Amino acid sequence: MKKILFLIVVLCLFAISTFAQVYSGLDPTFGNNGAYTIDSCVFNNIVVQSDKRITILGGKYYIMRLFEKGTIDQKFTNNSMNIIQPFSAQSFNTICLQPDGRILLGGGTAKDLLLIRLKTDGNLDSSFGNNGIKITGYPGYEYINSIALQPDGKIVSVGIRQTPEDAIQVVRYLPDGSLDSSFGNNGEVYYDWTWGVFHYPTANDISVLPNGKIVVGATTQIDANGKYCFTALRLLPNGSLDTSFNHSGMAYTDIGGWLAYCKAMQLQPDGKILLAGHSDSITVVRFDTTGKLDNSFGSGGMARLSPGSGNALVLQSGGKILIGGSSADTAFLICRLLPNGSPDNSFGNQGKISTKVLDKKNTINGLAVQQDGKILACGEGEKYPWPNNYSTAVLLRYNENATGVEEMQINQNVFRIHPNPATDRLTIAYPNDQGVIVDVCVYDVTGRKLVSKESQYFKSSSVTITVSTFAPGVYFISITNHKGLSEQFKFVKQ
Repeated sequence: MKKILFLIVVLCLFAISTFAQVYSGLDPTFGNNGAYTIDSCVFNNIVVQSDKRITILGGKYYIMRLFEKGTIDQKFTNNSMNIIQPFSAQSFNTICLQPDGRILLGGGTAKDLLLIRLKTDGNLDSSFGNNGIKITGYPGYEYINSIALQPDGKIVSVGIRQTPEDAIQVVRYLPDGSLDSSFGNNGEVYYDWTWGVFHYPTANDISVLPNGKIVVGATTQIDANGKYCFTALRLLPNGSLDTSFNHSGMAYTDIGGWLAYCKAMQLQPDGKILLAGHSDSITVVRFDTTGKLDNSFGSGGMARLSPGSGNALVLQSGGKILIGGSSADTAFLICRLLPNGSPDNSFGNQGKISTKVLDKKNTINGLAVQQDGKILACGEGEKYPWPNNYSTAVLLRYNENATGVEEMQINQNVFRIHPNPATDRLTIAYPNDQGVIVDVCVYDVTGRKLVSKESQYFKSSSVTITVSTFAPGVYFISITNHKGLSEQFKFVKQ
């Protein structure tokens, strides 16, 4: 193992904002009127466990778990959220649940593939890799974007390897985290420009068919037309290309526009392949099992939706298709299609629902459907103007058949803190009023209380905390006003 991994349990991270009102479509029984937000974080992906608990992967290294109703599972990693940080790591990009409840996380270190397995309680699984961690290095720089499980328990990953130009890289691991030498070349196959078909690929999703064949969803620049296309590759169980799929193992289509971004993939029960992403508009394409565009879907195998970005794709009961992303005016956007690719007009407004959560850059990164059909959407936005703007993680839950146009705004935080990072002093500002009494507490990352100031009075709309004696690092501040509203922030002491 190249780097040491340490776990930090965060006690005071949640900055859960409040809603001005309850909006149709969102489930008011979940979290805080249907939502959670966490400052200085993003949510990358989300999965629902068989026991209905919800596990969320955040950037860069956060993982947290909630109960079905949105309350925090305090027993997960002993305090609901982990920060898993190998030194020089980039981030975790993907999460996958094993049938036994153990959790796989995939991403990259500074230059190598990173795969981690957690036990059901959120702690590292020492039976996997090196004390729960598997770092795999090949020539060049590589990272994992997606992982999937085979029926036999083997793990396949897909991502990018730079050799020196980007290549699609698929790696297979045995259940204990060791490389599977029966797959490709000692566990790895990759496809780059030397294949003579495409350049500049980005592979974002991988799935396994019941017969053991492996399907990859990607964006590639096709040499024949110079355009970026939605692309699907199908591999045999041994890693070689399946030439029964479009005669080459690869199928692609131009969705219009010179640039295109294929971000997500789903395999239907009948083996057909759905790819979702965007160019000048959100687009979903469907290939049949032979690698041809499925003309029974949308228009000629393609469904074009609203302008915006499509980042996530999931299937609902009855074969309905959910696409999550961002609208042209940067609101959270969910679109629903019928199995034939036409908009489902029973959902939202003409098949789409838009939710304005934060000031800007609202986008969905992950979708999941609960056992009762309710829809979970996780992602990110920005709430503060420059220079204090930073990403805020957002989790929303919608009713299964949300109706109406969702245009809602989460209230801005009542308090502000600055500067962040801080050196000597940290100022808590209350710009909307004066004469407010608050309690202020500061914690380190272990949950130890360092500062406790009760009944602080905002004489000039601000209070200052001295932090000059704090060691450099990450800290958390909790502020509670006279009405009982509590807000928490993360800050860095330099």
